[in-house]
Amino acid sequence: RGTSGHYGPYPSAKASQLHLTVPINLHVLLLQTYTGSILVAVNPYQLLPIYSPEQIRLYTNKKIGEMPPHIFAIADNCYFNMQRNNKDQCCIIR
Repeated sequence: RGTSGHYGPYPSAKASQLHLTVPINLHVLLLQTYTGSILVAVNPYQLLPIYSPEQIRLYTNKKIGEMPPHIFAIADNCYFNMQRNNKDQCCIIR
């Protein structure tokens, strides 16, 4: 689940190219992108309907890359790995 280095057809960038990707994504309101296995999210300073119960359902039991980048994909992936490997998981939010 998202550990092979492939993150699907959704916007992603290498860390060295992130400065090129983020401005493009902001222009089309793609506020979340992957750089490898890391989710980069930008605060849009406005309310968006991207944190609803419906969104949670859309990301449940999906591999990273099957859906557009989203914090729910990271959360579900952590939960899956915690259950499968019986090991603690960690997310850093800054």
